[in-house]
Amino acid sequence: METIEIYLKLNRIENELMGLKVLLMKSYSVPKHHVSFRGIGKAIVSEEELDKSINEAKKSLFKNVLCD
Repeated sequence: METIEIYLKLNRIENELMGLKVLLMKSYSVPKHHVSFRGIGKAIVSEEELDKSINEAKKSLFKNVLCD
């Protein structure tokens, strides 16, 4: 078998696998899980740093809101 024939055959196999993958993904619904930003942040930074950043963001976000 020549190299070109091998690549053509591999390309066909890849296309068939992609088609099967799309078909399977459409036929089975996967439940989505909601993850909070705090949960994501805990994986990246320490909890202290996360709390500090959240408080700064709240201050920045609500700085123009008048409190009664």
